[in-house]
Amino acid sequence: MNYVPNKAKLAPAVAGEAGVAAMAVGAANGRATPNSPRWAALEADNPIKGYMTAVLTGGDPATHAREASREITRALNLGGL
Repeated sequence: MNYVPNKAKLAPAVAGEAGVAAMAVGAANGRATPNSPRWAALEADNPIKGYMTAVLTGGDPATHAREASREITRALNLGGL
């Protein structure tokens, strides 16, 4: 694999490479990891995993999304979970 295009209009450039082409489809709707020195700490105690677990076990998606969003924002802005 060489690279994944960062724009949907560039996806045809990798159509001949099945793995990269599949990632290009996902990248068209995805977002990059925030450029933050605090991102690694956030990943270590990832609120998204807690959100997913809560929703998959019957919790309200909107409620848990707000909670996870607050935790993520706090961690990136203040440097702690």
